[in-house]
Amino acid sequence: MPHARLISFGLGAGTLIIVGSTAFYPMTMVTSVPNLWGLLPWAVLGGLPTLYCNYFRIRAYFICHPKVLITTVFAFSRVVTYAIGVRYDGTSLDGFWQYISPSLLKTDFLRSLFYMHSQPPLFNLFLGLVVNLFPGSEVIVFHVVFIAISLVLALALNALMERLGMRRQMSLLLTILFVVSPTAILYENWLMYNYPVTSVLCVAAVFLHRFLSDWNLRDGLVFFGALAIACGTISTFHLLWLVMFVIMLLWTCRHAWKKVLIACSLPLLLVGALYGKNLVLYGSPTSSTWFGMSLWRVVANGLSTDEINAAITAGRLSPTARIMPFQQLSTYRGVVSSAPPTGIPILDAKNSYHHLAYVGISKQYLIDSITILRTNPTLYIPGIKQSWYFFFTPSSDQPWFYANTNRAKLGYLDRAYNLVLLGQMDYPTSPIVFNLPNEAFQGRLLMVWYGIALLYGLGVTAPTILLRFPRSRPFAITVAFLWLNVVYVSLVGTLFEVGENSRFRLMIDPFLLVLVGLAFTEVLRRIRRA
Repeated sequence: MPHARLISFGLGAGTLIIVGSTAFYPMTMVTSVPNLWGLLPWAVLGGLPTLYCNYFRIRAYFICHPKVLITTVFAFSRVVTYAIGVRYDGTSLDGFWQYISPSLLKTDFLRSLFYMHSQPPLFNLFLGLVVNLFPGSEVIVFHVVFIAISLVLALALNALMERLGMRRQMSLLLTILFVVSPTAILYENWLMYNYPVTSVLCVAAVFLHRFLSDWNLRDGLVFFGALAIACGTISTFHLLWLVMFVIMLLWTCRHAWKKVLIACSLPLLLVGALYGKNLVLYGSPTSSTWFGMSLWRVVANGLSTDEINAAITAGRLSPTARIMPFQQLSTYRGVVSSAPPTGIPILDAKNSYHHLAYVGISKQYLIDSITILRTNPTLYIPGIKQSWYFFFTPSSDQPWFYANTNRAKLGYLDRAYNLVLLGQMDYPTSPIVFNLPNEAFQGRLLMVWYGIALLYGLGVTAPTILLRFPRSRPFAITVAFLWLNVVYVSLVGTLFEVGENSRFRLMIDPFLLVLVGLAFTEVLRRIRRA
C-alpha cells in the first residue's frame, strides 16, 4: 500500500477528531481523562470511511510489515494508557530492599556495587548510572528506557514466533495481545528488574535460533551474553542455569562445539567471577546471600508458632526461627551476634538489608530450613502449595500495584483481560496475599495454557535432548530452550519463594505464549493435512 494512503488515512482521522472535539469541548477540556472517551466516536467517524475503502491494502501492508504494525499498536496503546492516567512509578528507588540507597549511589557508587552481597549487581549498576548521569531527571530516563525495553520485547517476541514457523497472522495476534495486556503495561511502568529480564530472555531466544541456523559467532556471543545479563540481574538465574544451556548445546551440536565454547567462555567467566567474589568475601558462592531467608518463608508456612517454639526449646531450631525473615536489624538484637563495623557504608548501614549481619542471619535461616526438610519434609508442602497458588494468579495482581493507582486506572481492561484470557473468575480489590484462600482469584485458563505449553514443549524437548534428534535442529533446540526455562523458573520460583510468585512467572510468560501458539499451529497444520 502506498505510504501516501496511510498518511491520508491518519490526517483524515486526526482532522475530524480535532474538528469534532472542539465543536463540543473547549480545548482546555479535550485533554482531560473523562472527555477522551468522548473523542472516540469522532476517531471512528474520521477513520472509518478511509479504512473501509482501503481495508485490504492496509491489511496487506501491515502483514508484510509486522514491525510497523507492532510499533503502531504499541505507540497507540501507550498514548491511550498515559491519557487515562497511567504513570511511571519510580518510587521503588527510595525504599526497595533490593536497591542500593540513592545517597550511596551518589556518594559511594562503585564500592557499594562491589561489596553488595544481597543482589546481583547489574540492575543497581543501571540505577547508579542514571542517578549520577541524569540528576533530577531520573524518573524520565527510567521511563524512556523501560519503554524502549518493552518495544524490544514486543519485536523480539514476534521475531521469535516467526522464526519458529508460526503463521504471521497468528504471531501478530499473539504479540499484540501481549503488548496491550495490563501486565505488560503495569510492569513497563514500574522500576523493577523482572520486565527487563523478560526482554533479555526473549532476545536470547531469538539469537539462539540465529546461532543455530548459520553458526555465526556473533549471534552466539549475544545469546550467551544475554544469559549472563540475566544471571547478573536477578538471583533466580543461577550460574548452574547458564551451565545447563552450555551443556545442552555441546550435547546436541557436537559438530560446532568449538564455536559454542568460544561464545560461552566470556559470559561464563564473568558470572563465575561474581560467584567467586561472594565466596571469598562472604563465604557464600551465590549471587545473593538472601537465599536462606527466602527459603525459610516457604518452610515456615507448615509450622505453627507453638511448633517452632517447641523445636527451639528442644534445640532443633535456633531462636532466629521465631522471627519472620526480612525484618529490621534491630529485631534480631540479642538473637544473632552483631557484625563488626567494616568502614564500608553499604555493609554498616543499620537500616539497610545490605548490612553485613544479614549474611549470618540468612545462613542461620538456611540451617533451620535444612533441619526441617531433613527431619520432617512434609512440613514443606503447605508452603509449596501456597507458592503455586500465587504462581497461577495474574501478574497484574502483584501487591505493589495496589499501592499505586496504575492498576486502578486500567480498571475494566485489567478485569476483562484477566477474565477472558486468563480465566480469573473473581477480581480482587486488595492484595491477594490478604485474601487466602480464594481459588477464584487464580487464572483457570492460565493453568490450561500452562499445561498445553508444558506438554507441547516436552514433546519437542525430550527427543531433542535425549535422542539428539537431528531434524530441524534450530527449531527443536530453541523450543527446548523455551521449555527448560519454563520448567526452571516454575520450580525455582515456587520452591524457594512465596508471595510474589506471579512476578517470577512474568519472566516466562512470553515463552508460554510462544509454546501455546506453536501447539495450536501444529494442531491446525494436522487438521489441514487430514
